[in-house]
Amino acid sequence: MKILLRYLKPYKWLVGLVLLLAAINIGFSLIDPIIFGKLVNLGSYHQKVEPLGWDDFLFTKKEYTDTGVQMDAAGIIKKTENTKTIYGV
Repeated sequence: MKILLRYLKPYKWLVGLVLLLAAINIGFSLIDPIIFGKLVNLGSYHQKVEPLGWDDFLFTKKEYTDTGVQMDAAGIIKKTENTKTIYGV
């Protein structure tokens, strides 16, 4: 290990730059699927009647109605609708 460090000592700034650029590359590699997923979802919303807003693009606040069925103890089936708000990226 001492031999390697002695060899790399004149190139310490270059080694630091390489490690910094590698970290930036990994960061972009992790963010890339998120960006393309948002672009695909944005493309699927092109048939909406109202224009897209900033929240639609960033998916920061989304309200949707969750519909389902529920059976009570007497065996009666009821349709349920719950409005949920999702916050996040």
